[in-house]
Order: sequence, then C-alpha cells, then structure tokens
Amino acid sequence: MACFPAELALGKQNGSFLLWARDGLRADLLFNVNAFSFIPSSPKIVAPYLRDIIQTRGAFGLSHTRVPTKSRPGHVAIIGGAYENISAVTKGWTTDPVHFDTVFNQSSHTFSFGSPDILPMFAQGATPGKVDAWCYDEADEDLRKARKYVGLNQLGTWFQNASSNDLLDSELRADKVVFFLHLLGLDTTGHSYRPHCKEYMNNIQVVDRIVRQTEELFSDFYHDEETSFIFTADHGMSKIGNHGDGDPDNTRTPLIAWGQGIRGPLPDVIPSSHDEYSRPWQLEDFLRQDVEQADLAPLMAALLGVNYPVNSVGILPDVDPTRSGYLLPREGESALARLALANAESILEHYRVKHELKAVQTILYKVFEPLEEVSQDGKPLRVSWLSKIERLISDGRLFEARQEATELINVALRGLQYLATYNRVLIRIIVMIAYLGWCAYASLSMFPPPISPVSDRQRTVVRLTTATILATFWVLFAAEKAPWKFYVYVTFPCYFWQQFVLHGVPIVVQQFESSDRRGPFMVKVLFHLVVVVVVLQCMVAAYSHRSLWSIGSVAMGILWPYASWPSHIRSQHPRLLLSWMISCLVTGIFPLLSVNKREDLYMIMCGGATIFAVGAGCTRLASKGAPKVAHLSEIIQVAFFGAGNVASIASFYLKPVYRLVPIFNPFLMAALLVAVFATLNAKLHLPPFSLFLVALTLTDGMTMTFFLNVTDTGSWLEIGESINFFCITSLLSVWSAGICTAGEYLMRDTLLFHKSMDSHKLE
Repeated sequence: MACFPAELALGKQNGSFLLWARDGLRADLLFNVNAFSFIPSSPKIVAPYLRDIIQTRGAFGLSHTRVPTKSRPGHVAIIGGAYENISAVTKGWTTDPVHFDTVFNQSSHTFSFGSPDILPMFAQGATPGKVDAWCYDEADEDLRKARKYVGLNQLGTWFQNASSNDLLDSELRADKVVFFLHLLGLDTTGHSYRPHCKEYMNNIQVVDRIVRQTEELFSDFYHDEETSFIFTADHGMSKIGNHGDGDPDNTRTPLIAWGQGIRGPLPDVIPSSHDEYSRPWQLEDFLRQDVEQADLAPLMAALLGVNYPVNSVGILPDVDPTRSGYLLPREGESALARLALANAESILEHYRVKHELKAVQTILYKVFEPLEEVSQDGKPLRVSWLSKIERLISDGRLFEARQEATELINVALRGLQYLATYNRVLIRIIVMIAYLGWCAYASLSMFPPPISPVSDRQRTVVRLTTATILATFWVLFAAEKAPWKFYVYVTFPCYFWQQFVLHGVPIVVQQFESSDRRGPFMVKVLFHLVVVVVVLQCMVAAYSHRSLWSIGSVAMGILWPYASWPSHIRSQHPRLLLSWMISCLVTGIFPLLSVNKREDLYMIMCGGATIFAVGAGCTRLASKGAPKVAHLSEIIQVAFFGAGNVASIASFYLKPVYRLVPIFNPFLMAALLVAVFATLNAKLHLPPFSLFLVALTLTDGMTMTFFLNVTDTGSWLEIGESINFFCITSLLSVWSAGICTAGEYLMRDTLLFHKSMDSHKLE
C-alpha cells in the first residue's frame, strides 16, 4: 500500500512533537468551572495551566471516541488513525492481532513512557529500533494506588544524559521526533473512587502540573519554540467509575493543542460551537472544534510532516474549508489544500487495495459505483476525481479543492464501509438459520424418541441433500478465498437441521397425526409459539427499558398464579399465594431504581438479609409442594442480584471487589457460581443440564433479535449498546454450559451423597 506524505511548511522541519494521552479523563471534569463544588475547599479551576493554554495560545475541543471505550482501542485510534479490529478481543488486553501502521512508525524516532499494557503494541509493529518504550512494572497497576508522575522523571533523566551521550543527544534532536507520555493515574483513581471524588480532582491537578513541568523541560532542552503539543485522553469514565460502553461520559474526551504549527484561540462563531454540555466550561468566547478520535493521527502526521499512517481512516480537521481546523501553516491555504489532497489519496488508496482484492476473490462482484463508475475520460471516477482536485490546486482555486477533497474522503469512507460489509446479508442469513437450527437441535433433548423413526431411504435422502448443500457452499467459499470461519458458519446449521429432520420431524408428525382435532391442535401450538415470541421480545426490549421487568414481575405475581396454579394449591395455601405475590411485587421495584448508586453499608446489609429471607422462603415453598414456584423465585433472585454478570465485557465496576483483589482479575469471581446450577438441579430433582437447556432456548430467541439489531450507524451509544446486548446474550449460552459442566463435575460426590440421603429418607 502506498504512503502519502503530509508535508507542511510549519517553519523549522526538525521540531519535536509531544503527545499526552491521559487515561480515563472526563472532559467535563477538566473543563468545567467549579467541577468539584461539592468537595470542601475545592478550586474553582481544577487545571489552571491547561485552561490558560486554551485562552491564550491553543485550540481546543472534544475528541469523540468509539466503542469499546477501552485503553487499547483508544490509543490505536489516536496514534494509528484506525479503529481496532474486533478480533482483538481474542488477544487479551494488550495486543492487537492485526499489525497496523502508526505515526510512531512514520517518525524518525519515538520515545514513549507509560503503562506496560499500552506501549509494547506500538513497538511491535514498528521498524526495529525506531520506538523506545519505558514502562513501569505491572504491579504498579494496583488499583489502590494512583500513579502521579509516570515517565516524567525518566524523561528528565534522558534529557540530562544527552549532555554526555552524543548518540542519545542526536536522537533526541533528530528530525521529526515524537515523545509520548501515557498517564494512567486518573483511570485507576476513577475505578477505585469514582470520578466525582477528591482523589480524582487531586489527580487532575497533578496532571496539570505534569503538563507545565514537561513543557518547561522541553523549553530548557531545545531552547526554542518548535515543539507541537497535543493533550487528550483515550476514553472518559462514567459516574460509577467504569468505561467500555457508549455512555457519553465515556466517549467524550478533552483535546487541547498548542505550539509550533497550531493556531491560537479563535472567537466563537454564529451559530455557536458550544452546546448545553460545554456551557459550564465558561469558554463561550472561544471556538470549540470537535474531532473524531481517529482524526488525531492525520493531525499529528501533518504537524510532523510525515506520511499518513497507511491504515488511517482519520480526516484531518483542516480538510473542510467551511470549518476552522487546528493548523496554522506558513504557506496558508495552499498548504492546507495539499494536505487535504494527501489525506484523500491516503484513504482512497486504502479503498483501492480492498476493492481490487474483493474484485479478484468475489464471484459476481458488484462494484461501489460512486467511485468505480467510468467517467467521460474512460477512467474510474475516483481517478478522475483526484485529477480534478490537482487541477484546482494548480489553478489556485484552493477553497474548491478542499471542498472536493472533503467530499471525496467521505465517499471513500463509505466505499470502505461498503467493502467491509459486502457479505453481511449472506452471513446474517447463515447465522439466523444456524440459530434456528441450534434451537431445533437442542429441543430434541426435551422430547421422547419417536415411535416410528425415519426409514433408511429417507435417511439417505436427507444426508445426501445435506452433503450437497454443504459442498456447494464450500466450493463457493473456496473460489472466493473466504476465511475459514465461513466454512464453520455453514457447517453447523447443516448438521443441526439434518439431525432435527431425522429425529425431530417424526416427533412433530407423530403429535399431529395422533391429535383427534388437528385444527385446534395447530391453533394451540401457534398460540404458544406466539406467546413465547412476544415474551422474548419483551425481554429484549427490557434491556433498554428496565420498567418492563417490573411489569413482568407484576404479571408473574398476580396473573400467573390464577392462570397456572392448581386451584387446590391456591385454596389450601393462602399464605403461600400471598408470599409469592409480595415477593414478585417487591422484586418489581428493583428495576425502577437508578443504576447509579453510591456504596451504603446499611443498604448492603439489608440486601443480604433480604436475599437470605428469600432463600428461606424458597426452601419453604419447595417443602410445601411448590417446587416450580421455588425454582422460578431462585432464578429471579440469581438474575437480579447474582454476584457477577457477563455484562462486564462492556464495562466494569471494581469498587466493590478491589479491596479484596487489588490487582485486576475480572474472571476470578467465576468460581463463586460454578456450583450454583448443579446444586439447583439436584435440589429440584431435575436431570443434569435441564436449567441450561431452558436458558439456552430463551437466550437463543433473544440473541437472534439482538443479532439483527446490531448496527454500525447512529450515535456511539446506540452502536455500543447494540453490540453489548448481542455479546451478553451470546456469551450467556457459553457461560451457562461452562458452569453447568464444571458444577456437575466438581459437585458430583456431594450431589451423590445428598441423593443417597434423600433416598434413605423416602425409605
């Protein structure tokens, strides 16, 4: 893939560049006046040095991140201009599985300081010896601590040693050198104490001093004003001290730029660049210029005068001539027009490589017409478009050239999205058929075997049909050089449906033929099917509208006993009926409460006592001949108040547990739930994995809806929620299977003992 330089006449070309990436910094708590007014003796301005930069010599705004709002994806977007490949989740927290180009790799040399979770991945993909990384020890990520001066002392030591080390001195003063300071303290402080606390405020003040001291170090070492500075954050933090999802407090991060090649403050425009979110900043007199997080990579490349990272999809903030950007080139509009052209060429090259690869590998490939339509000169429109921009620059029509470059970049990004989702419809169809097939296949474990199985001839026809379908898809995938995962996607549904046709269809036919009144039988089946689908869709909607869980609790507490309980149970056990109704109504209050809570020892003790009382009540219900009621009540309590949940893949909240496990280990609590399902199965005298099969059927019905709702358009909150909900329901099946299997294995001796004791009691 070709590289396109972002050469810019900023003055002295051997100036240095410094990037601060503040981990977990909320924009509002940095910019707001009286942001911590609820804390006694808190300052009116929590970061006076950074605020003075905004008002006197810099540009500022918000950098909008994408989900997942985690440290690694945020830094990949900032430094590489690329939004991280979702497959990175399989590599843990610190390594991206896809090598990518960065501004660091394009620089002459990069000196980086900070966390061992972040720095190594930028050195791995770079030219050997180009990126130096100084990391503190992993034990220093202890959540009880808040690191304050990470890397600053080391940076000062390197500057001091340069006076006696000619090689180090030449590297530090080299052309287009980058310094990167990753500051972790705010992230650990926010997780430990939440953002609206004295510790978080103090850490912001520490950061403000670090910025001032670092700039003084550079001034003393270089003795010039040729350094460019950018201060930003990888992600924000929610009110309860977590991040990962699309909460606006997680996606809005501060951006401040100043120094060589960067414009100073500009007066605000009409209509105002500020909104209700930025009113408390009291900076309405100054222009606020927001960017997408990936836009920072081309901005840094332009300041350094190096090639745009080849994987970058960021748009230089100064490309659009109708908006004020961040740059102040000496050559003025001419330099900005050339930068816009280079930005368009870089993204278009990214598109061209993917387009040509897809065209070679795809049968009956349909091109992206807005870029591939043949123009009047017989060339693809994308080629003619670039030529037009070059002519406009040559003719001095710089404003029009930047307008055309802006439009071309937007179309090229749409083309990249088109290629990335080219097989989406096919994959969705295959996955939906697979989910339905899996549900049908799992249902075989719940039905008795058919009286008359299929004949050998029918079995042969089914297997040949399955093999033909599978072979057809495999040949198609081989011709298109599809990933190996595609072969797996189509293999599983073929197997599932083959087994259901062989073993499930005879059961359905048998039930239908044995019915005396086939019409009412079909109506009854369809009615139950509709009820199940409606309930599952209500559960899907309840992920976004918690009040639906309250409505469901009321329905189970009042309607279900009269619709399903035997009349003699209701008449003989009025206390049981009343207890059930009260329990459901009380449970229905929980979803109506706010999710943002502060720790309260009294409430925690009350909650524990309540769960204990509910457990005792469930045991009493089971002893009085109502095992189904006890079973459902226990399931409800585990669902609402269980110690741990799969939702932590999107965001994590550590304060309740970090005192016990100060070093972050998100999977440790899994051991607390291993025995729950096995014990519950045994106590209710159910066959092994019964609860798992019920959960599997329910979650698959919900997962199909969430799968179709996954979107990559709209706000980051909408995108993040759609992905999170699908992942939660998908992993619930795997999680349930895992803990059921582990529970059955680990508890087998205990369960056998209790089973034998129960049999002795019956004798």
